[in-house]
Amino acid sequence: MKTGEQTESFVLCDFHTHLLPETDDGSRSCDESREMLRIMREQGVQRVILTPHYYAWREYPEAFLERRTKAVKKLKTVLSSDDPILHIGAEVAYFPGIGHSDEIEKLCIGGTDCLLLEMPFERWHEEQFEDIETLIRRGLTVVIAHIERYPEGKKRKIRNRLRALGAHLQCNAGFFLSGATFRHARKWLAHGEISFIGSDCHRSDTRTPNLGELWHLSLKPKERERVSHLFRQTERLLCNAKTIDDIV
Repeated sequence: MKTGEQTESFVLCDFHTHLLPETDDGSRSCDESREMLRIMREQGVQRVILTPHYYAWREYPEAFLERRTKAVKKLKTVLSSDDPILHIGAEVAYFPGIGHSDEIEKLCIGGTDCLLLEMPFERWHEEQFEDIETLIRRGLTVVIAHIERYPEGKKRKIRNRLRALGAHLQCNAGFFLSGATFRHARKWLAHGEISFIGSDCHRSDTRTPNLGELWHLSLKPKERERVSHLFRQTERLLCNAKTIDDIV
């Protein structure tokens, strides 16, 4: 599949981005966001979820949502008609007691029940697994962000435990694109451990959008079909999800 091409069976959906301007350590301006969208268009990306960082110890959800809405309105002023469809969500950093938070649903993706959850980068404790289980029992679809980046997430027993709880695992496209981790990415893909793929892009010059680059890899036919399945899965999730056009 060449850059910019699509097949009839799926479209490229970027599950994890920091494209929303001036909201976190991602895009620094609307101009940079526009450049990132241009890169995405050239790669054939057709749907994008905007997932700015949310840290409970920095602000309350209402303050974050207000700040996010202002950024969305600014971004809408520079969009073009051929840009990808944009959905809004958050990358929610884990905090103790998140399982019982009354406002956590407000941070789900586009009015769905899907929550992108960033875990700590140090050792995980039993309380954290209990919180994840509580969120799932509440009816949320919990997706663990960039599972391959955590020291704990690299342990197969941890990944198995998360999946046994009903959590889904998201990995970054860079996991496949790096020669140092490509073998592990293929193995996790073959074992059905990955549910969603995102670029986790932050800037137009570093950590750039790279989802389309997956199709230049030497993947076997079965591996390519598995990746296609992940994009179809994201598309189904977003089928009834709100877009930024619903923000006025």
